[in-house]
Amino acid sequence: MKKVILLVLTLGLGISLQAQQSSNPYEGMLSFGSGQFFQNGKRLKMAEVIQLTKVNEEANNLARKARTNQIMSGVMAYPGSFAIGWGLGGALAGAPIEWGWVGAGAGLIGAGILFQVAYSKNAQLVTEVYNANMPYASNYRPLQLAFGVQRNGLGLSLNF
Repeated sequence: MKKVILLVLTLGLGISLQAQQSSNPYEGMLSFGSGQFFQNGKRLKMAEVIQLTKVNEEANNLARKARTNQIMSGVMAYPGSFAIGWGLGGALAGAPIEWGWVGAGAGLIGAGILFQVAYSKNAQLVTEVYNANMPYASNYRPLQLAFGVQRNGLGLSLNF
């Protein structure tokens, strides 16, 4: 009878040890992908990123520079698209193609692409600088040792 009680207590202790949960080491980190900022799975607007990075002056300056590059990209690309459409639009009506407009539009779109590349580089730097100063920004994941009921019965597992 003593062995059965000891076995039940051991299994009960093992199950309670597995119930502990660790905090997410990536919580609060800023990430950049597909031209957008994310934090904890939520998409952030550029104004929110600038507000968030106010705690780090270098990251805030980079965020402001990235916002300027993003705005300039739009300022160049939209009129460039219009100019190409204007130059080629006459051909649809039977008029000759106005290559001056097409060339100017291509130049504006090229400049917009350069500003977009600068935006992406600065945005990536924002995330690196912001996350480098956070205490939880490490890629370190702690080892978890669990004793208790596993898939195949009583056992010990090491999770990493």
